[in-house]
Amino acid sequence: MGSVRMPEGKRMASCLCFDFDALSLWLGLFRFTTANPLSRGEFGATVGVPRILNILDRYNIKATFFVPGHTAIVFPDVVRALHDRGHEVAAHSMYHAPYEVGLAMSGIEPASPERQRGYLEQQVEVLEKLTGIRPVGFRSPIGDWVGEHIPQYLIDLGFLYDSSLQGHDFVPYRLRIGDSYQLEEPYAVRFGKRSRLLEIPLHWDTNDFAQFEFLGYYLNTENAWFSPSPFNTTSQVLENFTGSFDYCYHNVPGGVWNTILHPQCCGRDMKAAWLEKLVQYVYEHNDVWFATMREVAEAYDDKLPDPTPTVMS
Repeated sequence: MGSVRMPEGKRMASCLCFDFDALSLWLGLFRFTTANPLSRGEFGATVGVPRILNILDRYNIKATFFVPGHTAIVFPDVVRALHDRGHEVAAHSMYHAPYEVGLAMSGIEPASPERQRGYLEQQVEVLEKLTGIRPVGFRSPIGDWVGEHIPQYLIDLGFLYDSSLQGHDFVPYRLRIGDSYQLEEPYAVRFGKRSRLLEIPLHWDTNDFAQFEFLGYYLNTENAWFSPSPFNTTSQVLENFTGSFDYCYHNVPGGVWNTILHPQCCGRDMKAAWLEKLVQYVYEHNDVWFATMREVAEAYDDKLPDPTPTVMS
């Protein structure tokens, strides 16, 4: 049970979300330390974000920016500008590194549960000190984690929502804690209990980086997180994004459509024009509520019926 209480006259919600990774994407995740990738991260802060903010201003839309602690430390004025212009600043790891959430990297062991909590506490402190507001939302640096340490720590630290998993495509749900999975036959599964942490699910169909960005030059077969992203045309990617939105609009009333956009990607060249076309397409639907993730989490009501009930408990 539970769904988002929509404002009067609104059919669904649209959350424009930007993962403002800057340099941390290359240093913490890909481990690329040469000049070219680092310049791409810097572009996201100095050129990409201003272009994006101008687009959002033209349509009077407030967005959610998931910001690693490292980005806030290196580009404090840019992150402060996000807050000053009315956008939500949410947490997105400390260094955009998988080991922060219990996942192994090439040559780097996963952080201990205690250290995982430490990374969360660090990023909360950095963002709160910079903006004056404690973040209430979190997105894992790679949309994943191991075990139940992260969701429990998020609850302990006062977070309202997470946006890392894919248990639904458009309907937020209360995250369970205590699931267990047998890792050999018969692969027994035991489901845990619902927590108060709201999951606002994401999906890779609305990830610009996965569809636009070039990584082939940096191929490293020892880097488990390497992905040779394809080059797609802007028209192809616009069709992917709008197709996802259209499905939610026509089939999931009360749903929440959100994105995984990256300023260093969608803020560059023709992709900035692509972004404005996407925003305009959604904006033309007068019965869509443009909301931040925080607003969606605060509007969630456990007493409302699930808009897409299933036979599963």
